[in-house]
Amino acid sequence: MHPLLCIGGRNSISPMRSNVNGLMKRYTSNKKVFFVHGDVRDLHNPHAEMKWSKFPWLYFQIEKMLILRMNRVFVVKEDCVNFYKERYPFVAERFSFLPTFVDVDTFYPYSDTEREKRKLYFLNMQNLPTSSKLILFVGRLEGAKDPLLLIDTFYYVNESNPDTRLLVVGSGSFKEKMM
Repeated sequence: MHPLLCIGGRNSISPMRSNVNGLMKRYTSNKKVFFVHGDVRDLHNPHAEMKWSKFPWLYFQIEKMLILRMNRVFVVKEDCVNFYKERYPFVAERFSFLPTFVDVDTFYPYSDTEREKRKLYFLNMQNLPTSSKLILFVGRLEGAKDPLLLIDTFYYVNESNPDTRLLVVGSGSFKEKMM
């Protein structure tokens, strides 16, 4: 996934258009909003799945061009907001944190009794001992999440706590490596 998603007004920007000047004129009357979905500081991380890691200088040139044309910039990682405000101090007021929300009506903790009952049901369905302790990972199985580090770490946890089980929910390019 690229760390950037750019949306201009009511219309989407199409990279297939050859008339860039005409395209930009078309969007100048609309409010433009820029969403940052990632951490560009990871561009130099060898495990990051960003395609831009091969051309960070080009990424930052395009980013600068786009950000300067935006009315608002929303960043989904709170610590990245300050990074951008420092990087672009002359437009710092345009940057805001946009938290990712959880629907608390759908996702809520069970009572201790209900949680234990569901855990025992799951362990029985999986033919695991009822004394098992569960560690759950839910996410993309990609280099940026470093799921192989999770496996390596679990090895040490399981050595000292043999009743521990690791449950991994997700998919991605690292799925085969983790099997």
